[in-house]
Amino acid sequence: MRIDLARLAHLIRRLSSTFDGEVIATVCAIRRVLGASGHDLHDLAKIVEQGPVTEKPSQQENAKQNERKERTKREWWPDEIIENAERLLQASWLSDWERGFLQSISEQASRRYGFTLSEKQQAKFDMLLRKDVEMASR
Repeated sequence: MRIDLARLAHLIRRLSSTFDGEVIATVCAIRRVLGASGHDLHDLAKIVEQGPVTEKPSQQENAKQNERKERTKREWWPDEIIENAERLLQASWLSDWERGFLQSISEQASRRYGFTLSEKQQAKFDMLLRKDVEMASR
């Protein structure tokens, strides 16, 4: 039987938790996943020893990646957020969640001085704007 490597990879990442109880529970879950395929921690150690090891990107490479992200990031002014959100709220194709999201960020932008969108909010907002353009071109 084969080891569920995707599940195992997910569990190994959870070992980085700062909560001891979660780490212990994760080790037990790793043992269960390995045991389900007839393996144990020794087999996992063999996989790690034999597998290819890739080096982490250097600080210089990380800096370049961050710089690229910053260049592609679109900063929205609160007035732009409110204006675009109000326009999008008129669309009939919005889901209830999308409508609530737009109402929420519009209200936040109008109440809070210096309001900025988080990365996730910005990605969703940009996606809704693109979708609006696509729907209008139909």
